[in-house]
Amino acid sequence: VKSVIIDNRGIDIATEKNTAIRAIFDGEVIKMFRMPTGQLALIINHGTYFSVYQNLTEITVNKGDKVTKMQSLGKSYTNPINSETKLHFEIWSNQNAVNPLLWLSAK
Repeated sequence: VKSVIIDNRGIDIATEKNTAIRAIFDGEVIKMFRMPTGQLALIINHGTYFSVYQNLTEITVNKGDKVTKMQSLGKSYTNPINSETKLHFEIWSNQNAVNPLLWLSAK
């Protein structure tokens, strides 16, 4: 639809089915929610930064949990229609989007 504008402030990372999604830095889980499309998402507070993880099939942490860098947060979701498995990942500093590539570590 020509009148629809999508403002994507993050990146999509292709993963394998049921891949463990890990925290990028120490922080606290401040929000867990279900997207309108049914996938799960969570937000972690890292002081003045926030990381957003979307397109999860399960979450293994709870709101208020302290997490450490590289800790598993849940598993990636696979779209049953096209078999794509993608994590949507965002970083925010207060209310400003930050380039998430700067926060990723090598495998």
